[in-house]
Amino acid sequence: MYLENEIADVTSWIFTLVNKLQGVEAIAKGHERYILGVAVLPATPYTLSGIIWNRYGSTERQCLFCPHKCKEPICECPIYLVQTSESLAKLKDFTVDILT
Repeated sequence: MYLENEIADVTSWIFTLVNKLQGVEAIAKGHERYILGVAVLPATPYTLSGIIWNRYGSTERQCLFCPHKCKEPICECPIYLVQTSESLAKLKDFTVDILT
């Protein structure tokens, strides 16, 4: 399996999840209007751009940034590709060394 296929699958999953959240929210709003007679949930819809901005955006910087160690708009964090055959204990030791 190629990385491009995985990225496509994850992107598709994310869009599907956001659409599902919007559907669940619509059902909940209809239920609260039926039970309470008024809408209580906020009117702001879930959008993929909103989810991405909440996680990676900075109003102060007016741009997206890396939420990890470097905190830069263009990520400078080291990326380590690890074989899937590595033991979990070895991977834990490896990540502790990287993060410290």
